[in-house]
Amino acid sequence: MSKTPLRLSRCIFLLTFLAITFILAGCSSPVVTGQQFDPTGQSHSTSTPEALAGGHLQVWFTDPEGIRDGAEPLLGILDAIHSARSSIDLAIYSFSQPQIASALLDAQKRGVKVRLVMESDNLGKEIPRKLLAAGIPIVGDGQDSLMHDKFMVVDGVTVLTGSVNYTQSGLMEDNNFLLRVDDSSIADAFSAEFESMFTEKHFGQEDLSPTAKTRFSLGSTPVEVYFSPEDGIAARLADLAEESDRSIHFLAYTFTLDDLGQQLIDISRSGVNVQGVFEGGMLPGSTGSEYDSFRRAGLEIRQDGNPNLMHEKLFVIDGNTVVLGSYNFTRAADERNDENLLVIHDSQIASLFESEFQRVFQKAQP
Repeated sequence: MSKTPLRLSRCIFLLTFLAITFILAGCSSPVVTGQQFDPTGQSHSTSTPEALAGGHLQVWFTDPEGIRDGAEPLLGILDAIHSARSSIDLAIYSFSQPQIASALLDAQKRGVKVRLVMESDNLGKEIPRKLLAAGIPIVGDGQDSLMHDKFMVVDGVTVLTGSVNYTQSGLMEDNNFLLRVDDSSIADAFSAEFESMFTEKHFGQEDLSPTAKTRFSLGSTPVEVYFSPEDGIAARLADLAEESDRSIHFLAYTFTLDDLGQQLIDISRSGVNVQGVFEGGMLPGSTGSEYDSFRRAGLEIRQDGNPNLMHEKLFVIDGNTVVLGSYNFTRAADERNDENLLVIHDSQIASLFESEFQRVFQKAQP
């Protein structure tokens, strides 16, 4: 038998196989976690959860139980740092995660301008000292109040924020969330807040000028951006709660705002379903917690079931609006600390946080 027809058959088979492979690759679902090419020559783990709000927003939740099959907040943070080309401005309460520190040092080496603002009480820890020694500037708040912000601005376009501190426990063991927002206008608002702290050294009550612009749009999704103490966040929370007509579900690391607490009790008596979960470790000896008041009023309030921390701070209102950020529901957060908060009006995004609420609520102690 001649070898020519055999070789021709093999070529036809190979070409057919390659064509089918190409077609199937084009039809496959997007990869959630994997390797992404970096123009700097590095490859790095990346996480690409579902893009929301017209592709402008992504959300991650921590997985303390180790049961989720998906991306992690740490990967989202590392991906944003690796993608930086000009600047990274980070305002963070606590920072001890070595992979993030290494990524920031790598960014600095490739010419990215890296700057930090931190709570002064945490500046003496190993990671901040290492960054300072490498020439990365860090400004501490120098206040009795807290620099409690948790946000990062990358290249003046991308904002990462949420309830998570950059610690191993915060990223892995505690209940936390992280958002990535790709929008230059929102990034401008966070950059202005960062500059107020880093450049002007204005912290807490030293800067009470209201944020210049607080209302934005991500595609068709309305978003509000607020900072404490200048923007009167508690008053805005009260307005949002008053507008509810079906449900208010919240996760609270700590909750001591008496007026807001009484308002939730009154709203529940009008027929609105009010449920919540408190971090149990914050309750013994806590002064002014709304937990007992809520329980006495008959609200379905629970203590979390995580042996570590339930560190999330969020409200889901009527399944349509999410309130979230670094802001604990306390007078200190409202009047003295540096805090940041987002209000997002979008049912698809709200459903993600409602699912997170239900997951934590079901594991909590009745």
